[in-house]
Amino acid sequence: MSIADVPWLPLALALIYLAAAACIYRILMTYRVAQGAIAWILALIGLPYIAVPMFLLFGRNRFGGYIRARRTGDAALTELLNHFERQTAAISKRADEHFPDELQVLCKLGRQPFTTGNRCDLLKNGEATFEALFDAMENARHYILLEFYIVRSDKVGQRIKSILKRKLAQGVQVWFLYDDIGSVWLPRKYLRELAAAGAKVASFGDGNFRRMRLQVNFRNHRKLLVCDGDVGFVGGINLGDEYL
Repeated sequence: MSIADVPWLPLALALIYLAAAACIYRILMTYRVAQGAIAWILALIGLPYIAVPMFLLFGRNRFGGYIRARRTGDAALTELLNHFERQTAAISKRADEHFPDELQVLCKLGRQPFTTGNRCDLLKNGEATFEALFDAMENARHYILLEFYIVRSDKVGQRIKSILKRKLAQGVQVWFLYDDIGSVWLPRKYLRELAAAGAKVASFGDGNFRRMRLQVNFRNHRKLLVCDGDVGFVGGINLGDEYL
């Protein structure tokens, strides 16, 4: 018996190519990255019987929850920025007079005006950075905000935890945000100790690869520390001995 004699084969092939066409339409309507779209389309045209099930398993962008959460966060941030602009309108107007017009584009992009009464220091290496970080946290009186991609439980990480627990005992509020993929090797005990001491501990994502649908690139790579709204740190150094 030849393949042509199989009664269901033409129908199966037609359904596969119809499914491939539907997948291609979805790609054209939803994909933003040209390289990924082209690769999927070529596979669906050339090997639809393999590419269709692969696309259904791995290729669909189910970001509805992410998009809704992002829009909610953006709306809250916009409201906060509007309030900040109103509160600093008089100060920023005086400060703007000292800066050339070319720099005003920075204000429009960041939606934050130029202000006076501040300075920026460059920390050239890990040793200088951690010394300044530790000093800022030790001198915090009201709150400490930490947001890092990688947190280790090594000497640097243990000192961070020790300082935070001591400041919590003094009544300083602590918010600790880490990335669940970047800090995948951070012991849960480390986080439990901070939470037990009174810190507000949260992760960016939940580490569930099944729910992420292989979108592990949705990470939080920020490295930020803010103490009392008076001093802040931003840069490329995470909390670990390898950055010394």
